[in-house]
Amino acid sequence: MKNPLHPIPCPSGTPLIGNLLSLNAKAPLQSLMELTRELGPIYWLNMMGKPMIIASGPEIVKELSDETRFDKSVRGPE
Repeated sequence: MKNPLHPIPCPSGTPLIGNLLSLNAKAPLQSLMELTRELGPIYWLNMMGKPMIIASGPEIVKELSDETRFDKSVRGPE
């Protein structure tokens, strides 16, 4: 599948469920940390057709938190 969020990396997944199996249900945070080591400080996961962007590390989080450059949409659960 072509990466629709190129150049943001995404681990390979499976049809329909995407990257759901990339996360260990018993240790989800550790799974995300391992993916960060493999893919870098920003990557995305296909969670059953919904993209979930993961950003980590002080530099990129500071960049993304700059409210003078980005709008923020705060909403409840979908």
